[in-house]
Amino acid sequence: MPSFVFYLLTVVIFGAIYGTLAMGLNIQWGYTGILDFMYIAFVAVGGYVTSLLMMPPALPGSGFQYVLGLNWPFIPALLVGGLAAALLALIVGLLSLNRLRSDYFAIVTVAVSLVLYTIAGNNTPLVNGWDGIAGIPQPFQDTLNLDYNTYQFFFLGMCIVVLIIVYIFSERLYRSPFGRALRSVREDELVAQGLGKNVFALRLKAFVIGAFIAGIGGSMLVIYVDAFNPSAWTTGETFFLWAALLLGGSANNR
Repeated sequence: MPSFVFYLLTVVIFGAIYGTLAMGLNIQWGYTGILDFMYIAFVAVGGYVTSLLMMPPALPGSGFQYVLGLNWPFIPALLVGGLAAALLALIVGLLSLNRLRSDYFAIVTVAVSLVLYTIAGNNTPLVNGWDGIAGIPQPFQDTLNLDYNTYQFFFLGMCIVVLIIVYIFSERLYRSPFGRALRSVREDELVAQGLGKNVFALRLKAFVIGAFIAGIGGSMLVIYVDAFNPSAWTTGETFFLWAALLLGGSANNR
């Protein structure tokens, strides 16, 4: 494959993955007004869990130390990665989303992200510490047995399928009564509450849904780069996604 074509292919794959991630953040902020600065933590949790479920156990003397290693198929591992990110959001949301608003909740999300980052880096048996994980199995490669160049196009197709599914879901959510309720919370929580809306439940659901999408996108990202460590899990990565969201337009999936 010519280097220029490979470069364009790589850009398009990353674009599809980050487009998926941006739509998850859009549900949290664009639809609901939740200021989430730990979004990259959901990305990382989804990527770690999916990768560790797909990988075989580490061989003695391989230099890798990590839990799990169950050699799962791709699709169940992908869904569990998304659910793991959603579970983290549920725990954080239940503990703080009802008590804190706006900037204060954002500070909590930064703190949680840094705590998880430190745990992942310093607890070597968990995810191999700062060295991270590598050699993640490529989805369906054993079945299809494609050469490297052909597989890159196949993986692009998978990323586009995920992107389209998330886009359709986000658009239907935006136009649904639930989506209108989320936007009412974003515009004025007191008015929404006065109209009988359960503001906390709506915010929590949006927070969890956005985290699930982040976990799915994070799984695709980690599988594509074939490695992951806590150095790629910084608050700056969240601000990169925020920049994409703000440039594209809040609450706009197009």
